[in-house]
Amino acid sequence: MATIHDIMQVGVGMPERERFEQFARDMLGFPVTRSPDGQVTYVRPDQYQHRIAARTAAEPLLRYVGFDIGGPEEIAEWATKLTAEGIDWRHGTPEECVERQVTKNRCTIPAISMCYAWATCC
Repeated sequence: MATIHDIMQVGVGMPERERFEQFARDMLGFPVTRSPDGQVTYVRPDQYQHRIAARTAAEPLLRYVGFDIGGPEEIAEWATKLTAEGIDWRHGTPEECVERQVTKNRCTIPAISMCYAWATCC
């Protein structure tokens, strides 16, 4: 059965990303890293690579919510379920996989990402 196991990550946009980064690190005590190009701030409050991915944006916005849905079989179930409901979906792009730090991002619809297989932690 196609179910959601966990909310894995949230991608947001915010006008003052550097200030948020400082708050998350200095006030909350979370480890903070940046993408290789410096455009994304990753906040890691637990054992996963990150739970929040923040980009600079003119206005605050929710870019995506990433759900852990299991594995490849569940991806196929979700694809069938979404299609049956008339919901447009597409496979994640390589760029999205890199930004979200997942090795297999197989099913994406606007603002929702259904993922499995986190990339190995550096």
